[in-house]
Order: sequence, then C-alpha cells, then structure tokens
Amino acid sequence: MLKNIFAGIFIGIANIIPGISGGTIIVILGIFDELMFSISNLIKKDNPQRKKQIIFLSQIIFGLLIGLISFANIIDYLFKNYPTQTIYGFIGLILFSIPFVIKKELPNTTWFKIPFTKRKNNLSVPFLIIGSLIIIILMLLNKNVNDNLNIVFPTITILYLIKLFFVGNIIGSATIIPGISGAMILLILGQYHIYKGYILELLTFKLNILIPLCFIGIGIIMGIVIGAKIVTWSLNKYRKETISLIIGLIIMSSLALFPLDINYNVSITVSSIICFLLGGTLITIIERLNKTK
Repeated sequence: MLKNIFAGIFIGIANIIPGISGGTIIVILGIFDELMFSISNLIKKDNPQRKKQIIFLSQIIFGLLIGLISFANIIDYLFKNYPTQTIYGFIGLILFSIPFVIKKELPNTTWFKIPFTKRKNNLSVPFLIIGSLIIIILMLLNKNVNDNLNIVFPTITILYLIKLFFVGNIIGSATIIPGISGAMILLILGQYHIYKGYILELLTFKLNILIPLCFIGIGIIMGIVIGAKIVTWSLNKYRKETISLIIGLIIMSSLALFPLDINYNVSITVSSIICFLLGGTLITIIERLNKTK
C-alpha cells in the first residue's frame, strides 16, 4: 500500500515539472505493466480482479493527488531558488534507473547481435532511435517557447472549458507514456503556467479555480484510459519494439535535461554533483527494496 502511494506521489511531482515524465517514474518504480493492465481492464465485463485493481489504482491516485497538491509549492520553491541542483537530482534519478529498466524488461539484452553467435538481440535499435528522435523534436520545439511566468486566469466560457478538457487529455496520456513530459508539451502549447497556477490555487476553493480543474481532471482520466489501452495493446503485440521505444524516450529525455546555459562555479558544480548522486542513490535504494519484496 505505502509503495503504491509513494509511487503516486512521485508521479504527481513529475507531472508538474517540464521535462520530467510521469511515465518514466512509473517504469522506474516497477509498476508499469501492472498499472497499464489495471487501467485497461478495469471496465471489462468479465474481470475477476476488478476489486484488486480498484484498490491499487485508488492508492496510486491518492498518492498522485498528494504529489500534485502538497509538493507543487515545494517544487516551485526549489526551481526558483535551486533550479540547476533540482534538475541534476532528477537526471540522476532517471539515468541510474536505465540499467534496471533494461535488465527487467529486456533481460540478456545486447545492443547489436554478435555475428556467428546464438545470442539474441532483445533490443530493437530502430525503435530506440525513433524514441530518441521524438524527444529531440520536442526539445527543438520547446526552444521556441516564450516562458511567460505571469499567470492570468481567463474568463470561464464553454469553449475555454472544452479547451481545458483537451489539455487534461494531453496530461493524462503523457502521464503514462515514459519519456514524454506532459508539462513540457503544455509549455510548448503555452498552457503550462495556467495549469500550474490552477494547481497552486486549488486549496483556495474558489469556483473560478475548481470548475476549470474539474474539466482538466475529466480530461486527464480520459487521456489515461485511452493511453493505457494503446500502450497495453502495443506491449501485447510488439513488446520488444514498444520497450525499445520507451527506453529511447527515457535515455534521450534524461540527456535533454542537462542544463547547458548555466554559468557553473565551484558551488553550483559541487552541489549539482551531490544532487545527481542523491538521485542515483534514491533509485538504487528503491530498486533494492523492490528486489527484497
């Protein structure tokens, strides 16, 4: 139970940080297959595991809400005061997880089949490259974004609420696709700061905040269900190719996070290295706990 809530908290945190993928966190924590299966089969007529799946998903959603609501201000503070160190912490978390993901999902993987041997190549290099290219394209688009921090909540209209519903669809779909950051896509579309603003103002319980959030929430649910069905179908039919695509997304998304436009001094360099190692240590501890269970 605590593991699922903990996982939900991390997924929630990831969904408010541009560049960090909630789906990557799902893979890292070892609940990717179970989550996809639970969402895809929840509304099936003949499903003897429905009660178990509802409990599992409820724990994840509870943790996700904690992550979104409780950590939104903390993450906002960290990014405003320690942006470089925070990013390096997440880079360490993701990069150190890649060997664990490959070992679990595609055991005995070789990058290329060795000639004249019986060793199998469990990794599809073309799909690995496609996954990497998707992130590169998103990053190139992201460079042209005007990062306006001034939040002005628009007047609520039917058209605006429909727009928020589709924003929720994007967030929901990206939540479960490893390597794709819903927050980064929203940034590209110019909707990120409005989304984060609504989250930060949630506890004010004002109708002009709650109503838009309800439509975003409905969109998120729809996006998650549709995305899960597509991912589950892909894993069942083309598991090797799908996992390879996901690994490509994860590798390139972590590399794309490296801050290159920073004036590094001794203090920033040392603190960034420490945060990077802390992120790596955290995922190593999580992986060992998973093994003991």
